[in-house]
Amino acid sequence: MSKNTEILVEILSDEIVKLEKLVLMQKENILQYEESLKIAANSEISTKRLEEVIAFWNKLFNIQKDQIKDLQRIQLIENKSNRFITYVLLAVSVLLLTIKLF
Repeated sequence: MSKNTEILVEILSDEIVKLEKLVLMQKENILQYEESLKIAANSEISTKRLEEVIAFWNKLFNIQKDQIKDLQRIQLIENKSNRFITYVLLAVSVLLLTIKLF
């Protein structure tokens, strides 16, 4: 073989080794990508569960909000009745004081 041919064969040999390394790296990258896809598929399942938990908490918060509104309504009614009783007692007191003064 001539010197040029030997040099070309050596260069091709080196390039083939580099290509094999690149192919192996690409294969590893593909495997990592597949693993990432599997993890992403599993996380979708947990996302559905998270949505269920959020819906449950929203339901609980809505129930609590309704209870608070009921308590506020009851408190308002009690305040009105207490205010009415206070005005009646005040009126009776003023009436008794006026009668006592005369």
